[in-house]
Amino acid sequence: MVDNNLLEESDVLKFSNGTYRPWYFSPSVSTASAQGVITEIPELGDAKGRSFGFMGSNSGIAYSNVDWSDVSNQPVPSGWRIPTKDEMMSIFPGTPFAGNFTFRRGENNSTPSAWGPRDDVNAAPIDKSVKAIRFTVPYYCKDDKNHYLVFDTDNDPETGKTFKDSGKYAYYKDAIDFFIKIDDPGVTRKVNGKDIYETSEDPRALVPDDRTRNLDYDPVGDPAPGYVSVYVISRDEENGDLYTLQGANVSTNSYKCLEWGVIYGIKKYRTSEAYRMRWRVIQSGVSSGGVPIFYIEVSRYSCKSTDKLTLDNYKSYSWNVPDAQLTFPIQGYIQPTSSFGLNNYGTETMYTTSTKVTNTTNMIWALRVKVTGNDYGSQFFSVVMNSKLYGYQLRMVRDY
Repeated sequence: MVDNNLLEESDVLKFSNGTYRPWYFSPSVSTASAQGVITEIPELGDAKGRSFGFMGSNSGIAYSNVDWSDVSNQPVPSGWRIPTKDEMMSIFPGTPFAGNFTFRRGENNSTPSAWGPRDDVNAAPIDKSVKAIRFTVPYYCKDDKNHYLVFDTDNDPETGKTFKDSGKYAYYKDAIDFFIKIDDPGVTRKVNGKDIYETSEDPRALVPDDRTRNLDYDPVGDPAPGYVSVYVISRDEENGDLYTLQGANVSTNSYKCLEWGVIYGIKKYRTSEAYRMRWRVIQSGVSSGGVPIFYIEVSRYSCKSTDKLTLDNYKSYSWNVPDAQLTFPIQGYIQPTSSFGLNNYGTETMYTTSTKVTNTTNMIWALRVKVTGNDYGSQFFSVVMNSKLYGYQLRMVRDY
């Protein structure tokens, strides 16, 4: 969390009338999901009895005030800054489909808060006989006859221009041509003749190559334009990749997802800058109220330009000793329009970046994470477009 004094000194995150202060501690605030957030705050002394809250108002938020592209406008200590979209993309999957660690059938990248079917019938995960799936960013499937599924005349939702005029189509076409050139197997779509993303209710609604809801929002590069990345998502129990929910109070039906897997990847695939990644969602415990607490372990490894990552070879690499490792606590997010409280502490979170979406004033690029909850929606971790109004976690980097 951010020191309240820093926020008071900042001009960002204010209501349009200038009276907005987003985060505060008060003994009178009641939040349903603030268990274990903070009990002692050095600046305030003994903070027992206080809880974490979000100050709401009907006056609305001035979106223009939530612009963190300028470091001097960020609510951070001197010498630190909020990471950019490209920096966050360098250590996390590029789309919800690539970050699909719970093996959902998926939905659309355009509104990731609704990603994945939520109901019990269509939200069943990909058949359990499928132990691992592969994904690429940008999207490429060797079995598709029409590889150029994003057209140059499509509207780019980030810039408001056509993909041709924004310059993105050239990057996308180069990426697809590269996959074709190296005879890459592409994404896993069919197993035993059946499309793993289809549902009985709407066979085409959830597939990742839907142009209007997925490919038009697909990054033209991962982690940045000019690069491609590949992922293998595994829940192979024999490989130690199947995790199960432990000790939580599941009788309330608050935690639908009980199993998840591990994601392996190579960023900047088949270049001299390539590096391997592994993401594991680990349960660190259970709160006194039966709430599971999770964090993401992010590991990075050296890699050769000739290294491949496929369903056949991902187990052959050594994943035991990373070159570097980070952990990201899953500590909730603040809902700005209704509850004004810290939601889903332990199971869901959002980390902001400093990069705003070019074509709109109310969106920013952010890392979204959800492990489990009372419905199946949004169970992924990825960098996506998201509303500026949420209360985000900050993971700062050094500003040299």
